[in-house]
Amino acid sequence: MLYPYKLVVFDWEGTIADPLGALVDYLWQEANHQGWAAFSQSQVRHHLLSGVPEAVKQLFPGFSEQLWHATIERAERMVSQKRDQVFLFAGINSLLQQLQIANITCAIATNKGQHSFEKALNNSQLGPYFSLYRCAGQLHPKPHPAMLQEILDVCQLKPQDAVMIGDSHADIEMARCLNVDAIAVDWYSSGWHPDKIGAKATVRTIEQLSALLGMHVSSSGEKIEQDV
Repeated sequence: MLYPYKLVVFDWEGTIADPLGALVDYLWQEANHQGWAAFSQSQVRHHLLSGVPEAVKQLFPGFSEQLWHATIERAERMVSQKRDQVFLFAGINSLLQQLQIANITCAIATNKGQHSFEKALNNSQLGPYFSLYRCAGQLHPKPHPAMLQEILDVCQLKPQDAVMIGDSHADIEMARCLNVDAIAVDWYSSGWHPDKIGAKATVRTIEQLSALLGMHVSSSGEKIEQDV
């Protein structure tokens, strides 16, 4: 089977790892346990764009103000306890497995520092899926094209063989500098418009992303995957 790319370069935080994953998972479980409504994790994530207090009010409409504050405090304690855990956006693990089976090279270009990233990568257990990575500190941070250029050089591939996947303007601008296709992810449905700065597409589900890569992945009910 022919695939559109030989190399897929991912951003890390906000693309593979959910920086608010622990909070999303906690509020999702609590909201559905309380039975106010059948919320999906993507709905919880979207509510969090307005801040934790507003999200709690939307997710627990029957709570008194005292219970809202208590829920926020419990959420903050829980997030603090799980600060070293890595929460993956639903379906990411399956997508990486399929890319590996298809012999498509995967890499990471992240503005996280090398030590911080390597710790997160180790905790996530995703290391075997990535042939290489470049971090801020090793090279100029995004949107400077140095990280992506070096990944292309190491893999001995041309810009048309690769795609950059990320959640920020810096990811898209970096790819544009090298004439590499860019796919923007918007897992939080924030409504940003990366197409205006050159993104080939904007996706809001893992199904949409996987289809653009020639794969077929389901989010399996949208539950966040947590590292083991």
